[in-house]
Amino acid sequence: MKSRSLKLLVLVAALLACAASAWFVLARAKVETLRFAAGPRGGEGFVFAEALSRLLTDLEVDLRLDILETEGAVENLEMLEGGRAELAAVQNDVPIPPRARTIAYLYPQMFHLIVRADSDIRTPADLAGKRVGTTQVAGASSRSLSELLAHYGLTEAHLTVSHHTSKELVAGFLASELDAVFRTDRVGEPGSTNILTTGLARLVPVDQGAAMRLSRPYLESHFIPKGAYRAAGPVVPEADLPTVGVQTVFLARVGVDDAAIHALAELLLEHRRELSALFPAGAATIEPAAAAFHPAVHPGAAAYFARNEPGFLVVYSDVIALLITLAGIAGSVLLALRSRLRQGRKDRSDRHSLVVAALITEALRATTRAELDGLRARLYELFPAIVAELDRELVTPEAFQTFSIAWQAARTAIEDRGRQLGA
Repeated sequence: MKSRSLKLLVLVAALLACAASAWFVLARAKVETLRFAAGPRGGEGFVFAEALSRLLTDLEVDLRLDILETEGAVENLEMLEGGRAELAAVQNDVPIPPRARTIAYLYPQMFHLIVRADSDIRTPADLAGKRVGTTQVAGASSRSLSELLAHYGLTEAHLTVSHHTSKELVAGFLASELDAVFRTDRVGEPGSTNILTTGLARLVPVDQGAAMRLSRPYLESHFIPKGAYRAAGPVVPEADLPTVGVQTVFLARVGVDDAAIHALAELLLEHRRELSALFPAGAATIEPAAAAFHPAVHPGAAAYFARNEPGFLVVYSDVIALLITLAGIAGSVLLALRSRLRQGRKDRSDRHSLVVAALITEALRATTRAELDGLRARLYELFPAIVAELDRELVTPEAFQTFSIAWQAARTAIEDRGRQLGA
C-alpha cells in the first residue's frame, strides 16, 4: 500500500515538473505584437515602421509590429489615444494626447519651401497671392505650413492653399499649376527630392527660426547643406540654407508593457548602425533628454535611459565622505566631553570620600562628647548634599554606593568612639 502511494506521489511530481517546464518554455516563446499607427504607405513614418519591424525579426527580439496605414499624424494620435494602436510616430509640433508617452526622437524633419528657379518668391512673406500646394489636411506638413504663414502675418485667405498626395504635388509643380510646394521632410526624402533634382526648382530660406521659437518652443533651427539635393548645374541649395524643423517623436500609449518599450528603446539606441542600413534616418535617433522639447517619457524607455546613470553613492560620494568626516569629529568631541564629565563626577565623589575619611580620623582622635557631636552633625549634613548631586547626575550611582559605604563606616566610628569615652 505504501509502495503504491509512493509511486503515485512520484508520478504526480513528475507531471507537475513537466507542466512547469512546458509553461516556462511557452512563456519564453511568447511574442508580443504591438499595433503601430505609421501614417500613409510610402511616407517616412511607414518606412521607419517597416525597417523597425524587420530589425526586430533579424535580432530575434520577442516583439512584432502590426503596421497600420493611416492618413497622417492626426489619425495616428487618435488611434493611439483611443486604444486602437500602441505605437505611433508623429512630428512633435502636433498636440500630444494625455495617454501618449515618448520612447525616443527619431529624426528631424525640416521645412522645405520649394519654388520655381525663376520665381520672385524670396521669403515666406512673398507667398501672398500665390498657389501653394502641401500634403493632405491630416498630414503634419499642412499644420507646419499654417504655423509658417502665421509667423509672417499670413493666413490661407491671403493665398491659395491646396492639399495633395506626394505624387500630385510633383505633377502639379512640374505642370506649373502650383507656384510653390511646402513640405516638412527629412533631408533626402523622396517627396522633396523628386522636385528639387529636376533642376527647375530651388529652396527658399526660412531664417527666422529663433524668432519662431519664442511662440513655438518645439521648433529647431537647422541648415540644409549646400548641394544636398543637386551637386551641380544648378546646385540645390546654392549655399547652406537656413530653415527650421521639428523632431519626429516615437510614442507609446500609457499602459503598454514596460519591458516591450524598454526593448524598443534599447534597439533604437544600441542598434543604430543596423537600423540605418535599412532606414538611413535611423542614425539620427536620440534620447528624449537630448531634445529641447519633449512630452513625458514612457516608464519602460526611462528605465533604459537611466541604465548608465551613476548610483546614489557615486553621485553623493563627496557629500557622504564629508558627513563621515564630520561624524568622526563629532564622535571624538562627544567622547572627550563624556570623558571629562565622567572625570568630573569621579572628582566630586573623591572629594566627598576624602571628607568622610577625615571625619573618621577626627572621630578616632576625639576626647570629648562635644567633639563627637560636632563630627556627627557634619557627617549628617554631608549625606543630603551628595544625594542632591546624584539627582542632578553630578555623581554616578557607582560612586554614590562607594560613598554610602564610607559614610556608614564614619557613622560607626563616631558611635564606637562615643561608647569608649562613656566608659
